[in-house]
Amino acid sequence: MKKSLVLFLLLFLILFPGNTQGQKNLEEFFCIDIPGFPLCGTSSRLEDEGSQVTFHEINLFSGDMEAAWVVGGAGDGIGEKVWFEIEPGIGELLIINGHNMQGSTYEDNNRVKTAELQIWAAINRPGMVSEIGSLFYGFPATTPFIVELEDSPHTQFLEIETNWKKIKEIMEELLEQDGEVARNAYLITLEIKDIYPGDNSGNTGITEISWNLLPEYAGPGGLGIMDLRGVWANESGSPWEYLELDWNPYYQGWTAYVEGSLYDAGIWEIGDGMLRLYSDSKMEQFFFSGFPLGYNQLLLIGDAGQISFWNKD
Repeated sequence: MKKSLVLFLLLFLILFPGNTQGQKNLEEFFCIDIPGFPLCGTSSRLEDEGSQVTFHEINLFSGDMEAAWVVGGAGDGIGEKVWFEIEPGIGELLIINGHNMQGSTYEDNNRVKTAELQIWAAINRPGMVSEIGSLFYGFPATTPFIVELEDSPHTQFLEIETNWKKIKEIMEELLEQDGEVARNAYLITLEIKDIYPGDNSGNTGITEISWNLLPEYAGPGGLGIMDLRGVWANESGSPWEYLELDWNPYYQGWTAYVEGSLYDAGIWEIGDGMLRLYSDSKMEQFFFSGFPLGYNQLLLIGDAGQISFWNKD
């Protein structure tokens, strides 16, 4: 796997030796691409001969309080970065600092004291993928800003004060300027600037990262685009057997299927706790509120009060 990644990066350097013309501020982010997790990557991670995922950055989004991203390298973690996919409208990050993996305690290991955050508009071009991830070009959509974390093992809420309308405009400009885009994403980088030293270890880690959306950007039950995109199978309450919510650089489309055949399609959007579907062919509109029932389960309530239950396929 490591050999194929090296070949992929060498091919990239041959095909794209410099920055795109007119986009000299672009930076490169190699992102692990695993279904069910945000795109993510890091400047380093602690290696474990027994498992490639023991200290992996995907642990940040696993919901497992006994897993964590742990910084690699010889230092104490200062200057190391992790980056991950977010979505428009984030109002706050939720972070569980430090880690207690492999029999150690929270106090044994270093914790993050201050970090620098920055949001990027990023694009992936056709062919810039491997079996483990995708290479994205990121353009800075905000200036860097510093956050300070408490020395606490409990969830911390970090307010993100930024202009999402401006960030989306930067993404739209980037898409217009670039001739070939296979996929786009909003990324955020977190660079460790200072730490709380551990008692018995030089390892620095973070257990969990999630976020809350501003109300005007949130769908049913506070769910976002990354929660809702994908294929949903109807359990009961809807004439549609499947509902597919797609998200790509130029078109946020949905399709509905009945008896295995395409029934209707159009565009979709979320905001103010609603999922809105606009039909292309039948000129209909569908509005749903609702809430999640658990992992990959969703209850939707139509504008006429009809209730349907869905499972992510």
